[in-house]
Amino acid sequence: MKAPVEGNQHNHTTMKLTQTHYILYAVFLLVSLALVTRAATIQGSKTAYTEPRSVEEVPSEDLGPYTIPSTEPLVQAVPEVIRTDTPVAEVELRFPMLTKHLNMDEVRKKFSEEDLLIALEEFHENSHREEVRGLSRDPQTYFPLVTIFLAIRVSENGAAGREWGILRAEANTFRRQAGWAAATVNLNYDRWSRSKEGPFLQSLQRRYCPVGAENDPTGLNSNWLKNVTAWSEQFSR
Repeated sequence: MKAPVEGNQHNHTTMKLTQTHYILYAVFLLVSLALVTRAATIQGSKTAYTEPRSVEEVPSEDLGPYTIPSTEPLVQAVPEVIRTDTPVAEVELRFPMLTKHLNMDEVRKKFSEEDLLIALEEFHENSHREEVRGLSRDPQTYFPLVTIFLAIRVSENGAAGREWGILRAEANTFRRQAGWAAATVNLNYDRWSRSKEGPFLQSLQRRYCPVGAENDPTGLNSNWLKNVTAWSEQFSR
């Protein structure tokens, strides 16, 4: 057997060292690339970040009783409120004092929320007509007149386009019926307040639903005063 040659051993050792250097260099490059990528990510996130504005700084849309921020990311920062998506919330919010004086449990048994909102809108508008001299806007008068107005709707119990018993051809929708009825109640209260002859409801009946009218051959109008009085008391708190 031949003895190992010293020159070959040197070559093998050099080859092993070179391979080790390549591996270490490759690891160094990978680590460096990872560090550079991480630094770029952090720098990019710092560039994109902006200080969030407070709720007061956000442009808002006026939605009636509430002011809701219009910027989506900050909606969660707004305190939870009752939204006015349904008429019931709008009735309570638009007429807070009135609904406190009405027996709302009884009223809601006879009126849908949408119809109730329309009815109260029409009564409120007609109570502010110049012809009524502002008398029906006095709280001691306003609240009882509203119950009478709602009681007439239940007592008349008319079909679509005749809900308040108004026979005018142009009063052919629920809102128009409510408007004519509200005007009748307010204007007749104004007339009655000048003389105050007898109870107001009796005076109102003579104009609104007179006993012995030609269009009432069976005498149903004689029940009007009793029914309106009863329903008005039931709707009062």
